Amino acid sequence: TIPSRSALRSSMKSRSAKFSLINYARFLQIDPENALEITNKKFINRFTRMEDEINTEGRELTGMSLSELDSVWNRIKKQDK
Repeated sequence: TIPSRSALRSSMKSRSAKFSLINYARFLQIDPENALEITNKKFINRFTRMEDEINTEGRELTGMSLSELDSVWNRIKKQDK
């Protein structure tokens, strides 16, 4: 399939924003690759804990509303502070 013009424009804007963030991180003397790796690990850890908590309650992710998922996610995030 051929992407629409709107999709192509959005993709180009997204790439431009990512490029800008990478350059800004470098300006701040932050290694962007390392920062992304740390962020990914933190997300995976939180998501795994969220799944565990939901499973412990006898529920499934697929049966929950976005609002319910957000509530569990925010509880997990608070635990990290």
